[in-house]
Amino acid sequence: MTLRSLRGSCEPESVVVFSHGFGVGKDARGLFADIAGALPVATVMFDYNEVDPGDGSLTVAPLDTQARKLGQAIAAARAQYPGLPVDLVCHSQGCVVAAILRPAGVRRAVFLAPPATLSAQRMKRQFGGRPGSRISMDGVSLLRRSDGTFTKVPATYWPSIQNRNVPQLCNDFAAITDLVVVIAAMDEVVGAGDFSRLSPDVRVIQLPARHNFDGAERPELLRVVREALA
Repeated sequence: MTLRSLRGSCEPESVVVFSHGFGVGKDARGLFADIAGALPVATVMFDYNEVDPGDGSLTVAPLDTQARKLGQAIAAARAQYPGLPVDLVCHSQGCVVAAILRPAGVRRAVFLAPPATLSAQRMKRQFGGRPGSRISMDGVSLLRRSDGTFTKVPATYWPSIQNRNVPQLCNDFAAITDLVVVIAAMDEVVGAGDFSRLSPDVRVIQLPARHNFDGAERPELLRVVREALA
């Protein structure tokens, strides 16, 4: 777990706990590092996945296990920075993990490019045709990522994503915290999705961006997140 404090005369205004997406590290594509660098806050970053030191592949955990890890990270943030408000910034499937946990006492949460639905079939179509990928619902699946790395998926993962009503999970979380959902209109990973069932309590912002808000799209995202957490 990586905890970042501001030093010198600038004291942090809050602490932000980051929740990353499926099968990647805590700072995939530099997204969370850029956000952290743009905010006057202390930050907590951690990995949901186990890294194989031999080949560098990642093994994902079921969503409920990830939710427990997020709860532990939030507890660590409160212990390290007592008295500071705690916010969440989550990306992709990490948004679903936060909504499953629905931690009490979080001041604000920003969901970036969340999936509207979770589907084993969609993931099988997305990854199954790539060279080196193999899918097994009863054993360990090996998924080749777009950057050439591999994600290992144990059989226990697939049931954990089934029957998750993501809009309802978001609505339930918005009932106890200030929730902002940032939709990437050109999302090439999870698609645009149907967020029409979100509660009026959820603030929805749509950006003309891809899933990772990379390249020229990143500065606008940083502005949106700064304003959302202000």
